[in-house]
Amino acid sequence: MRPHEARDRRATVGGNTLDDDWTTFTVGVPRPLVATRLRGKHPLVRAVDRIEAAVLTMAVLLSVVALPFAGALGTAVYDAGARPGQAAAGGVLLWAGVTVFAVAIFVAVHRICDRARRSRWDKGLNQLAEAGDGTTRDQA
Repeated sequence: MRPHEARDRRATVGGNTLDDDWTTFTVGVPRPLVATRLRGKHPLVRAVDRIEAAVLTMAVLLSVVALPFAGALGTAVYDAGARPGQAAAGGVLLWAGVTVFAVAIFVAVHRICDRARRSRWDKGLNQLAEAGDGTTRDQA
């Protein structure tokens, strides 16, 4: 983790500035949690977490990209002579279908990732229990 201090604190605290009355303070741009999971070298973020974050990002992108296509479909249906309610319903159904598809894919990947995390956790706990003098706590 980064310490909560100004990035250039070393230059300003040591008295190396020309004007001792002014101190600079910079605030970094906050990073979303998903972006932190996708890239970065944090030791607690597993590869499974990165895969899950990538699929979540793709699901949200797919849903957002479907919006203009749904609007275009609604416009085309309206131009073909349908009532405004029918045109809106066509666009909403297209967007809802794409969004439900994206959510279903994310839910499936989330369950697979949870299963992988659980199995790795159990494997690590079993290795920890069997380490040491060769006896497990159950046999004692």
